[in-house]
Amino acid sequence: DAIVSIDDEGRILEFNPAAERVFGWKRAEVLGRVMADVIVPDHHRTQHENGMERLRHGGRARVLGRRV
Repeated sequence: DAIVSIDDEGRILEFNPAAERVFGWKRAEVLGRVMADVIVPDHHRTQHENGMERLRHGGRARVLGRRV
């Protein structure tokens, strides 16, 4: 499974070898970058950013913990 860990601001903290294969980026290229800029497709970016903002304000996650 591709595993991507992010901080509260959406910056990538960890990117495993499976994530490298799935997304086509090397770990060193993405660490510290905002996940939305790297692996979230343009047509899902607004929805992703709204979800991250909701989480920052104590809202419920709709995708975290689910396989997508």
